[in-house]
Amino acid sequence: MDWSTSFALAEALCAGDGAAVVAVGEARYRCAAGRAYYAVFGTARALVETVDGNVLRPAEVHGELPLRLRDLSSEPASRQAGLTYREFDRAALALRQLRRYRNLGDYDAAPFSEQTAKQALVLAEYLLQFLSRVAAVLLPPPPAGAPDAS
Repeated sequence: MDWSTSFALAEALCAGDGAAVVAVGEARYRCAAGRAYYAVFGTARALVETVDGNVLRPAEVHGELPLRLRDLSSEPASRQAGLTYREFDRAALALRQLRRYRNLGDYDAAPFSEQTAKQALVLAEYLLQFLSRVAAVLLPPPPAGAPDAS
């Protein structure tokens, strides 16, 4: 799956593109936060599982993923590329916060504002950029002539 499509949907929902989207009101902000989280979650999970070769346990995947992401800071290639523990720790904290936004949108009856959705998008964009940098360092390049994954 191309997880970036979830982020594109999140951006469109938050912006209110299209009459049908505008009609659903607050639900679009809740959905935008959820799609932003899952865009990052799917990307981060694929990266972590590919690098360390271990599949995350389904029952604990959402809580375990930030820890495993932070652990990538100890990969020799991360250190050689100048990626610091602090950067990975910041990304892990951002992923936890993004999950909190998603949980608020999915489970909390309190109002969910456009501002909160936009904060989720800012975090998601930062995380997707960071994950792209990490993937460029830790994942082997695709074979020559391989189709583009995006």
